[in-house]
Amino acid sequence: MLLFAQKFARICKHASQTEPPPTACPTCRPQENVSVPAFPPKDFPRIGRYPYSIAESPPVGRLPSREAGKKEIELAPQTLTVLLIEDNPDFARIVQQWLSQSSAEVEYVLNWTDSLAESRRRLASGNVSVILLDLNLPDSEGDSTFTAVRSLAPEIPVIILSAGDDVAMALRLIQEGADNYLVKSNCSAEALTRAIRYAVVKHGSNTRRQPTEEPLDQATVVAVIGGKGGVGATTVACALASELRRRTGEAVLLADFDMHTGLVAFLMAVDSEYSIMDAVSNSARLDRSLWQRIVVQSEDGVDVVCSPSMASPIDPLPEKLCQVLAAIKPFYRWIVLDLGRLNSGAPRILEAADELVVITTTGIPALYETKRAIETLRTAGVGDRIRLTVNRMEPLEACSPKELRSIFGIEVSTVLPSSSRELHEACVQKKVPGRNSAFSKEMGKLVQAIGGPHEVELRKPTLAERFRRNLKSPAQLAEK
Repeated sequence: MLLFAQKFARICKHASQTEPPPTACPTCRPQENVSVPAFPPKDFPRIGRYPYSIAESPPVGRLPSREAGKKEIELAPQTLTVLLIEDNPDFARIVQQWLSQSSAEVEYVLNWTDSLAESRRRLASGNVSVILLDLNLPDSEGDSTFTAVRSLAPEIPVIILSAGDDVAMALRLIQEGADNYLVKSNCSAEALTRAIRYAVVKHGSNTRRQPTEEPLDQATVVAVIGGKGGVGATTVACALASELRRRTGEAVLLADFDMHTGLVAFLMAVDSEYSIMDAVSNSARLDRSLWQRIVVQSEDGVDVVCSPSMASPIDPLPEKLCQVLAAIKPFYRWIVLDLGRLNSGAPRILEAADELVVITTTGIPALYETKRAIETLRTAGVGDRIRLTVNRMEPLEACSPKELRSIFGIEVSTVLPSSSRELHEACVQKKVPGRNSAFSKEMGKLVQAIGGPHEVELRKPTLAERFRRNLKSPAQLAEK
């Protein structure tokens, strides 16, 4: 009897003689003399969560609806709380007029104090986005005023508003940490609002960060991709994100980058008004407050950004998705990307991933397609990041880890058991398999392989989490 690996090699050899070699996308085949009509046609109805083409952007201040047939949803303008420290009431009224001018993108809330002592009390309460500072106050003058304010709020951008045009002082204060130096007599509404927005973007404080909030470390990005359709890549991505959240208690994002299935929202039992397409359309103004409107949190505390509920006629450019990914990385410790199957744009996205989990089963078609996908990934220069995971949806006893290694040329990182009953029950209940299930225990090995903790770190729920659970209990009792 031939070994499984020998049989598989014979099948691959026969297939290579009858099929053309894979291109950048292992599922594509070159075709000759075929007339391909333009797509989408001009009259093609745009449906689903993404009613705009890549070349277009939705109207400023709006996000497209996730569901087909809905109207565009008004997006509330970004709110910035401005603290004006100024002892001249006439100039304070002028600033109020400048900031009250209508804007579709930003809404300013002005707080005014006329002394350093009053500003100290206001800063202690937090919720300040930017400070406008006059250096000469009743209880402080000159450079010492800036030094005092900077010590009170080191993370909040400070813009100097001065009556005098002192170039030497301006340069000195900017070197010491001031974000801008504006002369009152030359200032205008446009110049002030531009300076505020620039300072806020520079500091990343337009999330209205509290003084005690600590920034997160840069996220570890884990991309999950299926060697073939139907191997359970989305199930693994969902279970991996939930297991990371369970073990670490850290901020975890699950991003559905598969634009043609939208299964993440179903498996995680979430429903969001917006999708990743909305983040792409608003990537130029994507901050934490806008991002929090796009994502939705699952029951186990994982942030989820959904794919379009209906297949988009145009996939987003990989560069656009990478731009979104770069903007949101500071918000999380772990980011799990469900990429679906390998496509022509995947290698560009995979460049931004720290770990690459490739899913296969032991079925002959899956092994064949996965082998081709791994060869393509190696060509793209990301082969050293691959964590091969065998999801035994079609278990074959004759296929051993040693034979799998000979087929793919890499070690098998994780072998998930055939847990069809557990997965079915979890799907019916709209949750991932339980902590003590065989599937979750093996998933723990994958968590360890990508740098997660080796043992489950039990974490006490926070007061907010216990409160949210208690809110659900009356409805659950009513159902019973």
